[in-house]
Amino acid sequence: MRYFISLLLLFLSIALSGQDWTVVADDWHFETQMGKEPVSAMDVYSKIQGTPFLEDDFVNGSLITRDSLMYKDVPLRYNIFKDEMEFLVGGEDVPRVIASPRNFLFYYLEDKIFEYLSFRDNSGARQGFFEVMNPGECQVLLRRRTDYAEPEGARGFDPAKPARFAERRPTYFLRFGRGIPEEIRFRRRSILDAFGEKRGEIANFVSDNNLSYRRADDLIRMAEYYNQITGN
Repeated sequence: MRYFISLLLLFLSIALSGQDWTVVADDWHFETQMGKEPVSAMDVYSKIQGTPFLEDDFVNGSLITRDSLMYKDVPLRYNIFKDEMEFLVGGEDVPRVIASPRNFLFYYLEDKIFEYLSFRDNSGARQGFFEVMNPGECQVLLRRRTDYAEPEGARGFDPAKPARFAERRPTYFLRFGRGIPEEIRFRRRSILDAFGEKRGEIANFVSDNNLSYRRADDLIRMAEYYNQITGN
């Protein structure tokens, strides 16, 4: 419940920031921003164990564009494996993929908020979807990953394994303002270094509240405390 409230506060902060959003309820004229169909058809996915999606079913969502349009009541689904946002339009039952995800500032999928951002990891400079875990100047961002494993034949006493999707442990990032998200290791030094000159105050907050440097929930509390003491 606390995280739902945090997400709601983030939504309100956007809505009340002075920007006048033009709400587009059912006028789907974004063929320049959307349009291509998923490469992998659903009948292919159905033969693979597990799921590539955050949720198998489409959920009622909203999108905010960089030119101040809000599209409401859009059936959306996040494909973790392909790192793509799918949608349905005009009563069609074949999903399409948002072709230019950077054209949108925010994606709202029920009680979750996503952004498509540039970032760096061990593979170098990349772009992808992140779930925003808290509002404010300092934000914790969650990045999900799903792997595909080819089918394996039986080996000795080990039975055969079908083709399968398996969600990996998610990674977490910190972002300050509109800066580049930085991946966080769940270690004391890594986390405290990320908070810069406020590291001492964050360390005291962790100690006073018996928090752990290895828990994502506690990292979110640290970010919220940072926002509190910096007035953000």
